[in-house]
Amino acid sequence: MDLSKKLSEWEQAGLIDGVTRARIEAHEGSGRRSLQLYALLGLGAVSVGLGLISIVAANWDGMSGATKLGADLLLAVALGAGTFVSWRRGMALASDVLVIIYGAFTLASLALIGQVYQLNTPLYQPLVTWSLFTAPLMLLGHSRWLGVLWGAALTLSFGASWQALLEEHALDDRTTLNLAVSLAWVWPFALLVATRHFLHDRKPLLASGMREVGWQVVLIGAAASTLPWYVNTHGEDILGWGLGVCAVCAVLAHLGLGWLWPEAPTRARHAITALLGLTLLSLGLGMGVERDDYPVIGALFQIAMLVALAYRDAHLGRVRSFNTWTALIALRLLIAYFEVFGSMLDTGLGMITGGLLTLALGWAWRKKSPALARQLSEDHHG
Repeated sequence: MDLSKKLSEWEQAGLIDGVTRARIEAHEGSGRRSLQLYALLGLGAVSVGLGLISIVAANWDGMSGATKLGADLLLAVALGAGTFVSWRRGMALASDVLVIIYGAFTLASLALIGQVYQLNTPLYQPLVTWSLFTAPLMLLGHSRWLGVLWGAALTLSFGASWQALLEEHALDDRTTLNLAVSLAWVWPFALLVATRHFLHDRKPLLASGMREVGWQVVLIGAAASTLPWYVNTHGEDILGWGLGVCAVCAVLAHLGLGWLWPEAPTRARHAITALLGLTLLSLGLGMGVERDDYPVIGALFQIAMLVALAYRDAHLGRVRSFNTWTALIALRLLIAYFEVFGSMLDTGLGMITGGLLTLALGWAWRKKSPALARQLSEDHHG
């Protein structure tokens, strides 16, 4: 939405005066600058953290192990002191940046210890250790973007850990597949529950960022559940007890949506329930039996999931997100047309039909979706 244009319209209609308009513009402008500043400083903190990891990876050939560990300890003390002082003084931005740097530094320190002592430990052990021992440090944070980074780091650590653990124990293919799918379903809901239970009241912004990561992992899982329809499935690709675990997760998530997402309207929660049901159905049918590939069914599931997401964001009043989902629906319908009638592309008729379909979808999206989004948004706020 063009804020300046809207404010001009409201001022001309007598809804606000010039002073109110100036205050709104100043407030919105400061919010954008704050967000840009946080993004810039966050990027700098991540770069510093990656730089510390790169230094360790470069292998300091000219230094002894004792010298490396001594330098690492001194730097740890300095970072710890800086983080503690900034936190005690209420310097939220500085403490959040230092928390990110200290978290990355801790991971680099674990790698350095393994290098010096040649420990050859499995990958999941240092990742689990890092996740556990940096939790108190991350709880010093204040901002939403730190919650997003922490949630994403925990998710990557969890994924790498169970992958390394499965490889170490060399389970059979069927067991590995069922366990991997089960863990992929359990993790995001475990993250959502933990965030809601422990952080919602104590650290609301931090909890909001981590919760967003959990929901994004759910969306990634929903998209991944349609992929089996594009390949042939055989005996080693068939899920068994893993589908049961996924079903239990879906049912529990549905029953607990009111607690997990209390601020959302009922219809938005219904959309999430529909998304979970579609994901489970696509996964169950796609990996429950041996069959040939059926990409059209995968496309239908994808379109249905996009509709559920558009419905959710419409009732949340997220007009921009609603427009994005509706545009993706139109695009996916067009791609599905070419998938089904690909043989017609060699003829002029196929190209004309595809072009007309593209124009029709573009016109419908341009004319209809903004009005529908506004109406649903008004219903939500009303």
